[in-house]
Amino acid sequence: MQRASELGALALLCGSLAGCGEGFDSPSKVQGLRAFAVRAEPASGVPGQSATLELLRGDRQEPDGAAEREVEVAWLGGCHAPPSRQFFDCYPLLVEIAKRLEPRVLDTPEARFPSGIFGSGDRFQIEIPEDVLERSPRLETDSVHFAPSFTFFAVCAGELVPRPELTDRVPLGCVSKSTGEPVSKDDFVIGFSTLYTLEGATNENPELMGLRFDGGLVTEASCELDADCEPLDGAPELEMACAPSSRCAPVVPACAEGCPGHQVLPLIAPESAERLPNEDHTEVVWANFFANAGEFGKEAQLVNDRASGWVSEFASKWKPPKRPGTARIWVTVNDQRGGAAWSTFDVIVR
Repeated sequence: MQRASELGALALLCGSLAGCGEGFDSPSKVQGLRAFAVRAEPASGVPGQSATLELLRGDRQEPDGAAEREVEVAWLGGCHAPPSRQFFDCYPLLVEIAKRLEPRVLDTPEARFPSGIFGSGDRFQIEIPEDVLERSPRLETDSVHFAPSFTFFAVCAGELVPRPELTDRVPLGCVSKSTGEPVSKDDFVIGFSTLYTLEGATNENPELMGLRFDGGLVTEASCELDADCEPLDGAPELEMACAPSSRCAPVVPACAEGCPGHQVLPLIAPESAERLPNEDHTEVVWANFFANAGEFGKEAQLVNDRASGWVSEFASKWKPPKRPGTARIWVTVNDQRGGAAWSTFDVIVR
């Protein structure tokens, strides 16, 4: 049986079922609908209290001026401390939920279910049972007693439909609104999030203080005219302009043969690597890099190692695409017990 820390790392690395073993050219390339991370607040469960889950998702690059695709998001929850402490023990419960959904999933009134069982949108609230720790088996091999709460999600660039006959996966499907036929794998994502309730301990989400692009601090400044955008703090040589998202964005040339790339550095507080309860080392922390155009040299970087501690260099270089347009970049920071943080920005390629 795996320890809570090991389970947390696995859940975050493979919690998005469409992101594990689907044959992507590179995990950092976003060529269709993707789910990058789920962040819980608080980051660990508290018996008898609720937690809010937030989904970070992305999509393929759209032509400048084109609207982003509309998607449907649904959540299925209520699976706390299953006997094996593994997500697949939740499938019978999910099937029962699916049987009570409307033919179009999002037409289902949330009031049909108790709180924390069914919902829609990018945020979802779950309720941690008072006795969740008592339900979970105690194992001598665990450094701390814990109880997992599994919540499943589906993201669909089409229409979500119930599939209760699917007993070995999330029992939802995604069909085209125009034809009713199943959509491609690039238009449908299913996954799960794991929230751990720890006996006598808590976890905090990593603190992502910002991002640097070629040394300049990326800002959230909005703009209506290119003249509104000032150079990034620390990189006055970078041109800035308005992105379709109406935020100030760096402007870079399209990538010719052998272009060096641009450094993307997450600014992560060292306190994000918390000491593990009843152990002599801190938790593993890592960063993931994604883009819907161009390519990252390293899609994942270790930030804190259990044995050696804080890593001195965890930036990644992004090479712009050959064609002009606006690229979106996502950076997530995760810890091994389910904590998450993220930031997103656009880059204009000319």
